[in-house]
Amino acid sequence: MRVKLQLVMCNDQCAEEIVTDVITLDKNHRRIEHLGLTLAEAKQLLSTLQRHLLQQQVDTFLDACTTCPDCGTPLKLKARAHRSFRTLFGTCKLFSPRLEHCDCKRRKTSSFRPLSALLTESVAPELLYMEAKWSCLVSYGMSLDALQDFLPLDLTLDVKTVRYDTLKVAKRLEAELGDEQVLSQSSIFGQNPKIGCQEFNDLQSPKLSKKPLCDRTLGKPKIFLRQERSTELPHSHITERQNMPERVARPSPLYPL
Repeated sequence: MRVKLQLVMCNDQCAEEIVTDVITLDKNHRRIEHLGLTLAEAKQLLSTLQRHLLQQQVDTFLDACTTCPDCGTPLKLKARAHRSFRTLFGTCKLFSPRLEHCDCKRRKTSSFRPLSALLTESVAPELLYMEAKWSCLVSYGMSLDALQDFLPLDLTLDVKTVRYDTLKVAKRLEAELGDEQVLSQSSIFGQNPKIGCQEFNDLQSPKLSKKPLCDRTLGKPKIFLRQERSTELPHSHITERQNMPERVARPSPLYPL
């Protein structure tokens, strides 16, 4: 059985404009593994469809930028270039021309790239979201392997790029949160006289429980570590509650082992 998929581009008046062959599949139906789309076929279909759709959208945007917005004079082409755009379904290389401004109005620059106004980033927001979401759960390398297993990502994508994208998202979220606000006892508990200063201090610097928590699966007590400030070392260090040798670790209030 031969399956042929086509992409039909229509304008705003719902009239057919462009018909493009997306993919042609030769499918068999004699065994269970032949039924439906395979993972490789689905990735190829998504990648091809994304490339054609994205190219058509960019061409439509650039066509509206070829004339002067003030007088309507066609703008002259100064240089030709291409720009890469990483998406959730592959990396696309798009045409990015440089146009000269019209002389009808004085401007700061003599030329501009209209595609820069549309592509403010070189990575699609959905790809940044998936990279940051998986990197919060597992390591950068495992995140990259998981995304490449199910999505038609570019093979040149490496761990450093995933780490850079994740940190960029984290910095943007930190900036949206604003400055850290100092909590006061009245802002948390109000005017309740039953709440004393001891409960408020426990929120600011949580203490360790005197009773060790037990692991329900193994039936063994867990050992907790506590954070202490040292005057000898420049950074915080972690020591065990029991008389164990000190070891350097990342500061955190509690670490169950």
